[in-house]
Amino acid sequence: MKEYKKYIAELYDAKSKTDPGLSKYIMLNNWNFASIYLGDNCFGQQVFRRLDSTGNVLLVGETKQERIALVKSIITSLILSNDPEHLKLLLVTSESEDFGGYKNEPHFIDVVINNPDSFYKVICKTKHIMDERYLMFDETVIPKNLEEYNARARANNENILPYIVVFVDDYKKIQMSHGELETTLVTIGQKCRAAGIIIIASQTGTWKQKHNTVLSKNLGTVIAKNGSNIVVDNHLENVCLQANVLTKDKCLLVANYIKENYKKI
Repeated sequence: MKEYKKYIAELYDAKSKTDPGLSKYIMLNNWNFASIYLGDNCFGQQVFRRLDSTGNVLLVGETKQERIALVKSIITSLILSNDPEHLKLLLVTSESEDFGGYKNEPHFIDVVINNPDSFYKVICKTKHIMDERYLMFDETVIPKNLEEYNARARANNENILPYIVVFVDDYKKIQMSHGELETTLVTIGQKCRAAGIIIIASQTGTWKQKHNTVLSKNLGTVIAKNGSNIVVDNHLENVCLQANVLTKDKCLLVANYIKENYKKI
């Protein structure tokens, strides 16, 4: 991971003179494993959330553009702060023009765009990975979740398992592609956290409209972009932040740089 941070610093050095906004974003010193940067509080302090403690997330944007910007900003947070050996991503979306740049990016297991026949297959693949991990946990005495399993693997000089984040963009449209898709996602969402798998679903609408599907009622945290603000609601706290979402061009720049230059360490 240290080598990957050094590698990302090269992106900072290359872009700092021409794009100070991007360099500030890259060098935020609060980043740690599986953290996402949400925005700034009223004191100008950066606010982060760890996905491994937050759990599954519903993203809500009032417009299609806000929704996509929020998804891309979170993806960028993850691929900048985690190397591809420790974090893998899956993305299913109906937006053919907005996420094509992530294909062949080394963090992504798969990027399925506007292909209804494959949406359900990807979700079933996620459930299969989750079930396999629980079988692996059952074969050992101590590990009962991914963190414990990886700690044991490192102690024995064995390969670790990466966290997996599954993005289901434009969820309302995706769920209509297959009758069993929502049921399968809910099943995954109820037990995936210990297996090191996080679901991030996104939809267009207002923050008050967030709980209108079976899946959304089973997601622990809601992150909504409301104009210039980010609202975070996990039933324990309700935080309103100043939005600091990366632009489409900056997200694509980061993805392309990693895709073109990353070498397995």
